[in-house]
Amino acid sequence: MAASDIVIGVSKVYFEEEDSAGALGGGEQYVAESTSVEINATPESIKIDSADTTIATTLIDEVTKVDREVKAKFRQVDANNLARFLAGTTETVSQTATPVIAEPFASVTQGRWYQLGRSTSNPSGVRGVSAVAVKDSVPTTYVLDTDYELDTVNSRWSPIVGGGIANGTDITVDYTPDANSRTRMKTTQDKVKRGALTIVEINPKGENKRWWIPLVTVMSDGAMGLQDRANPREISLKFSVGTRDGYEQVYADGAAA
Repeated sequence: MAASDIVIGVSKVYFEEEDSAGALGGGEQYVAESTSVEINATPESIKIDSADTTIATTLIDEVTKVDREVKAKFRQVDANNLARFLAGTTETVSQTATPVIAEPFASVTQGRWYQLGRSTSNPSGVRGVSAVAVKDSVPTTYVLDTDYELDTVNSRWSPIVGGGIANGTDITVDYTPDANSRTRMKTTQDKVKRGALTIVEINPKGENKRWWIPLVTVMSDGAMGLQDRANPREISLKFSVGTRDGYEQVYADGAAA
């Protein structure tokens, strides 16, 4: 084996998502920094042995199917990659600084947390609040850090255990949301994402190849840790290879001479 044939592999992964009609053309998006990328080919075969001898011998061992897939681990845990991992979509959520008066919270319990601005259209509530006033029906205006705690960034409040808000009290909260926007990922009941995959090698040693796979279906490949102090969070994705009309399944081009 020649030393020039040894490859130390490094690559960048790009994904081009199909449009609603199943066509390409929207451009390739860099997925993320990858800690590992691998391609697998798993054959299936029909094996027929002799039946009229004491010790059977193989008469036919014919490959009838090859399943191909690419597996990769990515460190960039953004909304797009979460959508690929969890079969979801992304959207931009915008909120305005419109004051909210008397948002109700029925029969609250000390020590529990309550989200401001939650609704069917905004199920995770608002982000960032000011001018917060927590009251009951008397009305009594309760005191921050004596009667209740407040997380202004996540817009959550909690009656303090032993504070002035008794269990079972009906509460209303006035507040003003910050004017801001954020990106949200939400799961969907639609089909998982499909498109084309490009892998561009930038090997420190060995010939660089460029892989193009015209049709892949993206799905999760194992768990994603939500808490791990020792290691950065990674998303593991599996790209199951299919056949796009008019193309072979996998192309690997060597460097131009």
